[in-house]
Amino acid sequence: ARATIWTTLFSELGPAAAQEAHAGRRAALCGRMGEWYVRAGHAEYARPCFEQALGANAGELRALVGMALLFEQAGDEEHLRQVTARLPTAVPPGVAPSLLMRLALLQERRGDDAAAAKALDQVLEGDPGDEDALEALERVLGRQGRWSDLAERLGGRAEQVQVVDPDGAAELWRRVARLQMEQVGDLRVAERACRAALDLGGVDSQCHEILESIYAQTSRWPELAWVLEERLGVSTSSREQVALLARLAELEEEEFLKPDEAYERWKRVLELEPRNEHAHDRVCDILRRLSRWQELVEAYERRAAASQDDPSRAAFFAEAGKVLHTELGDSERAALHLRRATKLHPGSVEAAGLLAEVLDGSGDPEQAYEAFLSLASSAEVPSERARALTRAAGIAAERLGRREVALELLEQAVTSDPSHVEAVSRLRQERVAAEDWSGAARA
Repeated sequence: ARATIWTTLFSELGPAAAQEAHAGRRAALCGRMGEWYVRAGHAEYARPCFEQALGANAGELRALVGMALLFEQAGDEEHLRQVTARLPTAVPPGVAPSLLMRLALLQERRGDDAAAAKALDQVLEGDPGDEDALEALERVLGRQGRWSDLAERLGGRAEQVQVVDPDGAAELWRRVARLQMEQVGDLRVAERACRAALDLGGVDSQCHEILESIYAQTSRWPELAWVLEERLGVSTSSREQVALLARLAELEEEEFLKPDEAYERWKRVLELEPRNEHAHDRVCDILRRLSRWQELVEAYERRAAASQDDPSRAAFFAEAGKVLHTELGDSERAALHLRRATKLHPGSVEAAGLLAEVLDGSGDPEQAYEAFLSLASSAEVPSERARALTRAAGIAAERLGRREVALELLEQAVTSDPSHVEAVSRLRQERVAAEDWSGAARA
């Protein structure tokens, strides 16, 4: 059927061209017939048609382009140069867009970017959304470094089509924004292009990302917060939501000086990622600065619950116990948390020491005594061991009535660290109390 169509066309068009008396119309008919022969796969018949067209009208554009493409395909560089030299520098109006496109691509391949740009402009005047023409124009002007010209052209096309093709116009505005951002460096125009794309409606993550970069570079914090909120509102990725919430939290804390708001953002991060260490650190730091002690304890408890590493869990329980003891005066809960810490990490001198301090002040001398002994047994630093033994000795002597045990403990403390002033002083006191004058003198 296809062959029948071509046969019919050629049988009718050939005689018509031969009988046409007007040279211009005859050239146009021959040029079109040659183009159809090319499309039908008969280049050998196309060339005579193009030659007839050029014989009738040396400037017949369709024939010139057709001949040039035939010579290019055949690798005939000499004849190709001769034909391309006859191509017009300015194409008259009314030329078919498909022909203009072939001409532009030919000129681009021949290295004549200026002529190619003119032809592409004419294509886009007829069809502002022609994707092939836009891509070619971007290549041509890009090689010349004419980024501002390209952005201006794309923006003009966007304005022309935004009513009939808002999606296409939005894509054009995004291209303008990227060019202005990455090549021209005009952030103000890039922002306007993004806003124009957003005004056309719909979710536009690309524009949001460009605006985010612009506002961060120019320290426009309220606008940056707005665009981060916009991105957060449409995000379906928990990873992306965590990153956006973290950025917002940092803005609230560092630029807007709103630690309460920052705290709420970090809490949402932890809802998405309970083991996010940075978010935990920020939550605890903010609560400490705001003196919100009960919430700080709860934060440490949540962090301990989320941690799978025993030393880390021990440290979080120890911090909770410390806050309960020093800030809330809740010795019972403090001791509970500190016991958890020492159970998880028996070698934690800090937790064991604090537990001993808490028990010493809670009216339970026996448990305090045992806690200091436990601390002394785990301490590796001589001064820390001497201090723990000295505290145990003080409880034994003053609250449990075990003077002899206290004396032994103090001797161990001095042996561990002979320079420990408190241990030496207490040992001397105990020996005086026992009327051991020579021992007191030695101490």
